[in-house]
Amino acid sequence: MSRQHKLGSTFIRYVAAFCLPVFIMLVVFFIKGVFPFGSHAAITSDLNNQYISFFAYLKNHFTNIHDLLYSFSMSMGGNFFGIFAYYLLSPLNLILLAFPVAKLPAAITLMILVKIGLLGCSMLCFLNYHQRNTSRSLKNKGMVQANSLLQVCLAASFALMSYEVCYMTNLMWTDTILFLPIVILGLEKISNQERPYVYIFALFFAILLNYYIGFMVCLFVMIYYAYRLLVTKFRNNVTLRQQLRTSFFKLVISSIISVGLSAIVLLPGLKAVQSVKSNPYHFRLTGRFQPLDLLVQLYSGVKANQLYPYIYGGILVVVLCFIYFSSKKIKLPEKLTTAGFLLILAMAQVIQGTYQIWHGFNSPNGMPNRNAFIFTFFLIVIAYDAILSNSIKINLKTLSNLLVVYVMGTLLLGKLNFGTLTVPLIAINLFFFLGIILSFYYFDHFKKTTGVTLLLLLIVDLGFNAYQNAYINGVSINSFSKYTNQVNHVLQQLPDNKKNFYRVGTTFERSNDDPLLLDYYGLSDYSSAESPDTINLLQKLGYFQNHNWWRWTNFNNGSTFAVDSLLGIRYVIHNSSQSMRSMLYGSKAEPYVYNGAGSQLGGYNLSYNAPYNSKIYSKNGYDIYENKYALNLASLVNVSVISANTINRDTSADPFIYLNRVFKNILAINTAYHPESVATAETAIAGQHNYQVRVTKSGSLYFYLPTTNITQTQIDGLQTLDTRLFVNGKELSRINMQQQNGITYLGKFKVGQTVNLSIRTHNNVVDSINALKPLVYQEDSQKIATALAATKKNGVSHLKVSTKQISFDLKENQKKYKAVLLTLPYDRGWQAFENGRKVKLYKALDGLMALRATTKNSHILLKYTPNGLKTGLLITGLSAIILVVYAGLVEIRLRRKNL
Repeated sequence: MSRQHKLGSTFIRYVAAFCLPVFIMLVVFFIKGVFPFGSHAAITSDLNNQYISFFAYLKNHFTNIHDLLYSFSMSMGGNFFGIFAYYLLSPLNLILLAFPVAKLPAAITLMILVKIGLLGCSMLCFLNYHQRNTSRSLKNKGMVQANSLLQVCLAASFALMSYEVCYMTNLMWTDTILFLPIVILGLEKISNQERPYVYIFALFFAILLNYYIGFMVCLFVMIYYAYRLLVTKFRNNVTLRQQLRTSFFKLVISSIISVGLSAIVLLPGLKAVQSVKSNPYHFRLTGRFQPLDLLVQLYSGVKANQLYPYIYGGILVVVLCFIYFSSKKIKLPEKLTTAGFLLILAMAQVIQGTYQIWHGFNSPNGMPNRNAFIFTFFLIVIAYDAILSNSIKINLKTLSNLLVVYVMGTLLLGKLNFGTLTVPLIAINLFFFLGIILSFYYFDHFKKTTGVTLLLLLIVDLGFNAYQNAYINGVSINSFSKYTNQVNHVLQQLPDNKKNFYRVGTTFERSNDDPLLLDYYGLSDYSSAESPDTINLLQKLGYFQNHNWWRWTNFNNGSTFAVDSLLGIRYVIHNSSQSMRSMLYGSKAEPYVYNGAGSQLGGYNLSYNAPYNSKIYSKNGYDIYENKYALNLASLVNVSVISANTINRDTSADPFIYLNRVFKNILAINTAYHPESVATAETAIAGQHNYQVRVTKSGSLYFYLPTTNITQTQIDGLQTLDTRLFVNGKELSRINMQQQNGITYLGKFKVGQTVNLSIRTHNNVVDSINALKPLVYQEDSQKIATALAATKKNGVSHLKVSTKQISFDLKENQKKYKAVLLTLPYDRGWQAFENGRKVKLYKALDGLMALRATTKNSHILLKYTPNGLKTGLLITGLSAIILVVYAGLVEIRLRRKNL
């Protein structure tokens, strides 16, 4: 075959490996009505709740590296590098730059398809090399060249394995999975005494693009290396000592270099999330499920169950694995070794202790079995070894035996798992199995016919499994576009927050990550990199009380007037129109997932009422309220704000006690909030709990419902969408949504007035609610407003704010105010300088930042660098130097060897 013809044939195979899985997925999209064949994008689960907002932020700040290190749109502000390192490093994200934010659902759906196609190409690349490598080890043993069609089919099987189908919306994982075949290809090159560069750079990118999945790839490298050592021993009679002498140290050095090169991302990325709550690791032999249940996952169309790993890679892979273990052309020791390593990988999923090791010595929070793609990859390697050993040429006896084993095994599993492996699914899988094994039986006699049959069976099989398991009927493209365009237009009515720092609150939200999506400074955020200290602080300040999860903060329609002003909420955007509800949650005629823009974690309180806010804009259902008392990012306050107490989460505690302490320290107000007596009123209506408040002091009233910290919904209650708070017979808002709680503004009332409160639910899970009596407090808003105005008047001057640095000037003779409070979460990445001299930053109010003020004129400068970035950069630089030296030694050695 001429070189030109060979290159053309290789190119066609790569095109086929890319296009075949994409075509199958497009057919599934067409049937499900997903873009580009419908108005809904494949934007579901956390891709809808979180990632799409991260992508929007990346698009908006792509040209400013400092905005990718720190963000003011991440709750009160925070280290963004953790998000950037984990979610946003894929080069394919450049596709998003070509689309406006309003079209991101369509762009991301396109990116999902591209990554599926690239998975096929990556696997084909490995199979090509693995074929040449195995050809050397099996020479003179009757092996034939692998069929190109089977290569493409196995590549497509990897691209559309159940893991990818179920987790395709976790785009950041797919990038590292793309490199798994290339990493193993590089590993085989090292084992064959070839250059290590493919392995070094493939593992480097695997870790760089997602260090979490990259860690799993590193573990598998050790397992696969041990497996190949044993298989090579049995195939070529090469001792383990000989193999280790020629490859072990090269593999270790290459691995260390790869990890070192990735340190620039790995170290600061890990430090950014190290404060996120996790349980200490303890190895346990506890079984997560019955091992036999894992076999059920090897059938096409079995509905995804998060208890079990998604390991299905197509019926073709299953058939070839059967052939592998039944083949007489493969030595028994090799088959026993392969079976042993399969058992190791399987039990690693079953046993709790090893399962947690694979997941970074912890249990994943949702989306379990994240390492299951490795099992599928190993099955495909086994399947391909069956082809390379020429075992697919089966006779009638082998065919009959395999059919009997498969049918009997399937019927037995069906009886044990009748709810999962149903009769229709058994029939479908038997049809697929029979069709493929007959194709192999007749392969030499009817190559074209059996080839077409195999391809059609593969398409139907992978398509059917994808249709059964792909949860892709996501956000409405039109509603998302409408929402982002409308809210962005309203935000454009506000001053430039780059020149004048302020925060914005909204009484509606698509998700908790709206500030990142729409590029404004708010208080809401949902990400794995969110600091628990920030979450706890906002909880204690009354915005939000979270019972179960530790990953998000929420403006929650505001806290009190004083707290909103303290944190610089200068503007609040309000829209309670029916069109907004329909845009976010869809019409009642259909589930919102088919026609809404909202995510599962969107806000629900669409009513707004707060004191001391003047309306400055009203158009098309949107109102903007301005709070002229909102403080700047930096304010001069009493030195008593400096504290380093740990904030403990306690949703049953009285938040107003903490708020009184806060404003005594900041505004020198002894008692900002006064308790009102709450009496229980009798009611015979199920699911309704009534209370009465006799107002003793005129002013603004606030409501808080203490609930237990127990996570059981039946005990906590008030965590369904049907919980509503009524004031004097009129519905005020929904409360305690998504297991979150917070302070609710009731309105202004006069002394002596009776306020009737009613908590109503449509279910009866809150029968014991009277044991958790609501708290009602009156706020001395006038006194607070006067104190806030004085604080603003005596503030810092020449304040300039950016993600790179914050600067301001302090006036001389500030005797009353001994500290500068910055309403940013305390972060060791910030360093403060006074007139060029480094000064200490303190923790204030148990979670914010402060520095001590001097009595002379001072220029204060704060600079931000993520923790671990400088060290990571140094390690990466040293690793690059070591790589150059190592490459030189490798080339010298190879040149001497070839002389």
